[in-house]
Formats: sequence, C-alpha cells, structure tokens
Amino acid sequence: MSNPGHPTVSLPDPHTLADRALAHEQRRVRRWAVATAALWVLAASYCALNVVGFLVFFYPRIALDYEVLSDERGRPDVHVEPDVRQQAVAARRELVRYLAYLLLASLVAPLLLLVAGIGTTLFVLRSRRAVLDQIQGDLARLGRQLEVLVAHSHGPPPTA
Repeated sequence: MSNPGHPTVSLPDPHTLADRALAHEQRRVRRWAVATAALWVLAASYCALNVVGFLVFFYPRIALDYEVLSDERGRPDVHVEPDVRQQAVAARRELVRYLAYLLLASLVAPLLLLVAGIGTTLFVLRSRRAVLDQIQGDLARLGRQLEVLVAHSHGPPPTA
C-alpha cells in the first residue's frame, strides 16, 4: 500500500545499523585515546618545564645570591658594601616572588596528572565497552548465519 502523496521511507537493514553503531563507537574510542595521550603529554611536559624552569632560572639566582652575601666559608659576610647588599636584597625579593609563582605552578602539576589519570580510566572503560559491543555484534551475526545454515540443512533432501 503505497501512498502517492507520501514518499516511502526505507529503513536500513539491522546489519547496516549495527555496523554504523560499531564504527561510531570505534571513532569515539579513537578520540578518547588521542585525548588521553594528549593529557599525558601535557602533564609530563608541564612537570618537565617546572624542573627546567627551576634549574635554569631559580637555582642560578639562589647560588649567585649565596655567593654575593657569603664569605669563603659560607657564612653571612658582614663586610659586604651597602650598595651590593641592597641589590642583593632587591634580587632576593624578586627571587621570592618568582619562587611563589613556581610553587603555584607546582600545585597545578598534580591536578594535570589527576585529569590524565581520569582520562585514562575513561578511555579504558570506553574501549572495553566497544570491544564488548563488537563481540556482541559478531556473535549476533554468527547466530544469524547458523540459523540460515540450519534452515538450509533441514530443507528438502537432495535428489540423486
């Protein structure tokens, strides 16, 4: 019964729908894999940059400050000229400010690692679900093929 005023809509067969769903799930798992890898690279890079920043910028300033304000035995030098002492105190204030920034930056690293860990957990769960869906789809196809084989084997006996 076709109605000339309304076009007929043909629905895709269940096999096509299942294949589309599995392909969609595979794309989603790939996106999770890329996002998880990117999160780990970001977290590792951030941690490495914190260490490099400390070694390149802060440690030399601390060593220089120590060298300027200490005598040869490492004790505070009381005979440092006032100009040098004022410059060293100003440099120390700037260093303390930078160290405060470094401390705040160091607090971000565990958060990035936590987010990367959560992303990894979600990725594992998504990929597990995708594998189970794939297995379920494959088993359904095998079941249909077995039904067809059983139906053909119980058909009329072959004539010789």
